[in-house]
Amino acid sequence: GGDPMFIFNWNHKDPDVRPLIRNRDFKLGLSHALDRETINNVVYLGQGTPSQGITSPYSPWGRTTPEGEALMEEWRNLGIEYDVDKANDLLDAAGLDQKDGEGFRLLPNGNRLKLVMITGNAPESRAVDVMEMAVEMWRDVGIDIILNIQEAAAVGERRTTSDYDIDGWDAWSGY
Repeated sequence: GGDPMFIFNWNHKDPDVRPLIRNRDFKLGLSHALDRETINNVVYLGQGTPSQGITSPYSPWGRTTPEGEALMEEWRNLGIEYDVDKANDLLDAAGLDQKDGEGFRLLPNGNRLKLVMITGNAPESRAVDVMEMAVEMWRDVGIDIILNIQEAAAVGERRTTSDYDIDGWDAWSGY
């Protein structure tokens, strides 16, 4: 499993942000901007294995055939290399090739892209530590993003009403 996962709101209410959230280059750009080795060493004391958030390699889900096993491993390793140049190229390709005077990326309409990651996790959790590091790494590639820690009930309501940009979800599981 993953800890945490970043769940992008595919039903984003802003018609200028929704296509971006659904854009593969945008999400891969953000993925390549994450220094998973540093996160692993700082938060997990080097005990984790950097990957995408899919089921555990010990889970049989999706791994009952050689083809399924290969696909799960492909997904596990998709875009996990830390490469800021690649991240910037992918974000540019996603239509975020202009920046404002502070170095933050502009939407095609000229407005600054501003994102909020929500979470209902306790501020002292390791998942929040990862989220805080991710926010800083994404800001380093020009994404204006903040982390908003809320009560779990408030986050649940925002999920239900599709009132969020990115949900930082502590997805630890044994699956």
